[in-house]
Amino acid sequence: MRSNWVRLTSLLCLTGILAACGNSPPQRMDVNSDIPTPVISKIPVSAGVVFNEQLTSFTTTERQQNGKKWQIGLGNTNRKILSNIFDSLFEEVVEFPNAKAAAESTDIAFTLVPRIDDYSMLSAGDAGGKFYAVSMRHFIDIYATAGKRVGTMEVNSYGRQRKAGVMSGGVAEIDAATDDAFRDLAVTLVVELPNQLNQAGLTGAPEDDILDDMDDSDTDADMGSAE
Repeated sequence: MRSNWVRLTSLLCLTGILAACGNSPPQRMDVNSDIPTPVISKIPVSAGVVFNEQLTSFTTTERQQNGKKWQIGLGNTNRKILSNIFDSLFEEVVEFPNAKAAAESTDIAFTLVPRIDDYSMLSAGDAGGKFYAVSMRHFIDIYATAGKRVGTMEVNSYGRQRKAGVMSGGVAEIDAATDDAFRDLAVTLVVELPNQLNQAGLTGAPEDDILDDMDDSDTDADMGSAE
């Protein structure tokens, strides 16, 4: 009887703790990720960009299996990271307040309108392991001159971070995992966005120039051999 009473008391206490966690306000954190500036050859074009409010004020609420809730803000980091990437990719970047203003400009070759569609966080406890995991999904809408949308690029990015210890609150791990996800986003954009723009007829692919240089070198070598 005594053992049953102890079990019942323990169960009631645990239920009360979980209920308290579920009713408590979410813990707020603003991600402040940073990535190295990509060192690449810039595409010689003037690109327009629109950072809308959906992107720059994005906040999501994530809930762990134990009931703990997180309110995670990504807005400032979205803007900072994407600005860094676009500045590295293009010779000139012109920011516009909205797509309509960009469509009226005659000084740009195209306009990029990034948006974030999803952010998900899995804690180490939820994953049944030792890592916090983060996934993000961004879209880049691509507009030609006069505001005609010619394509949309989807980018899924991922990051993870090992749990620091049993006393860790999770803030540092979530921030680091999100930082990894933004690095993944940057790599994908640097590699794939120029190809998307080239396929839409908005730029010349940088790799085409590299291949042309290689062809010229081979021709010169063949001519030298013939002499």
